[in-house]
Amino acid sequence: MHLILPDVDGPTRVSWGDPQPLDDDRFYDLCVANPDLRIERNATGEVVIVAPVGGESDYRSLDLGAQLATWAKQDKPVAARKKFLPVVPDFVAEVLSPSDRLKDARQKMDQWIANGVGLGWLVDGDNETVFVYRPGQQVVEYKAIERLEGEGPLTGFVADFEDIWAGL
Repeated sequence: MHLILPDVDGPTRVSWGDPQPLDDDRFYDLCVANPDLRIERNATGEVVIVAPVGGESDYRSLDLGAQLATWAKQDKPVAARKKFLPVVPDFVAEVLSPSDRLKDARQKMDQWIANGVGLGWLVDGDNETVFVYRPGQQVVEYKAIERLEGEGPLTGFVADFEDIWAGL
């Protein structure tokens, strides 16, 4: 299933003409057939093609990801499977890109928490803001912080946001 998409500025929702969402194998095949696209599937099974992130937000994502990877290696987590995991992660970090809409990203984080994620960070690098999501609690907003200590599934991890805010 190779996709050809029109030029658009924001996320594109894909309809299959079939009311049933793609199963895991068909979704995996779609992703493999379209390696240049950022393809996501939400909790209801809706497939969304997301615009490329761009250099600045890609740098911020990589910086936070590298910090998390270094910490996780020390924690020695179990290796992930090659396809999509059939579980809800303990922690989710989302870094906004220029094409992302804050309202949509916040709804996505709400869905993650509603589906069992223990902790979520929504990072808005352009506004130097981190929104922290926890089950059963109000979202906490941190502006221009230098560091953020992990909790719950991230106990012992400290994220350094100075380079993330500075960007490229």
